[in-house]
Amino acid sequence: MGIQQDNVRAELVDDGAVLHVRNVRYKWGTDFGRALHCDVECLPWLTNALRRHLEDNACTEKAFSRDRLQVDFSGPDYHPYVCIINRRDEGAPHGGVATVSMLPPIGHALLAQLQLLAGHTPTPWEHEPDLGDLFYRCECPACGEDAHWSGAVEKEGSELGLLMQCAACPNRFLWVSGALQEGFRLQPPVFIPGRGAP
Repeated sequence: MGIQQDNVRAELVDDGAVLHVRNVRYKWGTDFGRALHCDVECLPWLTNALRRHLEDNACTEKAFSRDRLQVDFSGPDYHPYVCIINRRDEGAPHGGVATVSMLPPIGHALLAQLQLLAGHTPTPWEHEPDLGDLFYRCECPACGEDAHWSGAVEKEGSELGLLMQCAACPNRFLWVSGALQEGFRLQPPVFIPGRGAP
């Protein structure tokens, strides 16, 4: 059985007027890539809809002048995919119905790319990481590169975790491992002024 790998890319085409999203999916050595196009006016809504879907499993849709976008699930319940569907006017450039689906970690990579295109994502590091930043590290779920502690501790629901920042892409995520979770439960962290503190 072959291994399936996704590699999603978002870019502006047609002189910046159209958003092009393509998930190149390799399975058994064959490229099963799919492409989706929408007008650039859809970019802010799509970015927000994808973020909400990845955070809350929110499924939404919206009609634009030449596009009708939908962010939803696909695949079986035990192995869901993020699915973006566009019913684009046939007369528009790259018109027709198109669907792009991906695993949720790949959805995070797409979200980071959409945020960059929309100009909303901060640079991965505002400073060079020091020894304290590198003490905790893990794999970025969006791109697979090393992610390092941003220096922040955040709460998601009832869980405390380290806010991690990928060194290679703009992805930030909450990292909670068993040992960290237990330590935070027993003794919540106390803020100690560090670099840049007055």
